Amino acid sequence: MKITIFGDICPTKDTQAAFDRGDRESIFGDTFREIESSDIVIGNLECAVTDQPKPIQKAGPVLYTGVQSIQTLKDFDILSIANNHIRDCGDEGVMTALETCKKLGIRTLGAGKSMQEARKPLVIEKCGIKIGLMSFAEQEFNIASDIRPGACYLDLYDDFDRIREFRKTVDYLIILYHGGIEYFPYASPELSRKCRKMVDCGADLISCQHSHCIGTIEQYNGSTIVYGQGNSVFGYRDGDNSWNRGLLLQVEFQKAGSSFSSLFTYKGMVATSKGLRWMSEDASENLSNELKAREQLSQNRVAVQKEWDKFCDSLGKIHLPLLLGWPKILIAINRRTDNSLIKMFYGRLAYNNTHNLIRCEAHREVIDNLLSKKDFS
Repeated sequence: MKITIFGDICPTKDTQAAFDRGDRESIFGDTFREIESSDIVIGNLECAVTDQPKPIQKAGPVLYTGVQSIQTLKDFDILSIANNHIRDCGDEGVMTALETCKKLGIRTLGAGKSMQEARKPLVIEKCGIKIGLMSFAEQEFNIASDIRPGACYLDLYDDFDRIREFRKTVDYLIILYHGGIEYFPYASPELSRKCRKMVDCGADLISCQHSHCIGTIEQYNGSTIVYGQGNSVFGYRDGDNSWNRGLLLQVEFQKAGSSFSSLFTYKGMVATSKGLRWMSEDASENLSNELKAREQLSQNRVAVQKEWDKFCDSLGKIHLPLLLGWPKILIAINRRTDNSLIKMFYGRLAYNNTHNLIRCEAHREVIDNLLSKKDFS
């Protein structure tokens, strides 16, 4: 049995026409044969689905596609829709995604009409092997509630226990985690702790999606963690090597009597103006060397922390002004002047107060409650 896992899939300006006409071979290119030859095909649908888009108020881009586009994914057996864009068009965008997939015979995972529905795992039973699937997303404007459709997030108080109990009912557990910081090729300290804990609770394979770049592949306690699968179908960007690259993940199972063996592999693919293509031999070798170097460095916590600190410093020119609610013009000036405005107007006391509001669990809970309300009055 062979399971193939794609990463983030979203129609964009350069692929929307092909999605609308159902041109699967044009979109998936070289990888289409793997779709046809696999027993189970899984992907992450990273957009709302609606023919009558009514975008919600949020930060960041709004991603959606029409119902017709989903016909292009009819060869997929399972689509995870636990991601940060599934509620971009509100309840209707989530429910239409669920209903459209159901009509096409595609099972969905990680989102539902309520949090109770969104949290339900899936079981695939094939060739006498039971494969478990769970999917989680980080919290943005996407999360379900008891009365609202949306995505499932990783609840640190409950879900590690759920993972542990679910693992007892299956032979192999795959977890798709839509999280991690974008464009960082290593695991942040927090992401590493979460994923390793999921392994300790029974996960055999974890794929972190969302980061839009290929990350580090770590072997931990006999399991595999992919800290960044990269894009699968998310448009082609001329000259952006990181954006255009992705990993196709595969697990092959061999049954021998009452036991079985599993083999994890990956293939490098590249988005082009003519669909997905396999990486060239040279590019594949370079990628393999990159991943080996990252895995080796990831064993050194001090070295990874230095990479994390350096990456966060680069984001500070944007994140700190955003945190303060500055307008775009001031953010642009601050960025181009190497954080000079922040250094000028944001003193130590302001830093300490802001840090305390975010770091302290009690204060952060209050801030989250206040900011989640539409009316501050």
